[in-house]
Amino acid sequence: MDGGDNNGSNNGKNMMVNFDRQKVISALGSRSGDIQVTLSGQLMDDKKFEGTANIRVIE
Repeated sequence: MDGGDNNGSNNGKNMMVNFDRQKVISALGSRSGDIQVTLSGQLMDDKKFEGTANIRVIE
């Protein structure tokens, strides 16, 4: 995963992340259509974060 402040205009409260395509495909398995995904983790300053979004998976 790579990440960084998406627009730099609000003290890093937005973050854009990129994932390895093959790992995402593997994690999704055979699911397609509208699904809910959750990303959670911990920053280097030990703050925890979590975000959930609905995405559309197209084969």
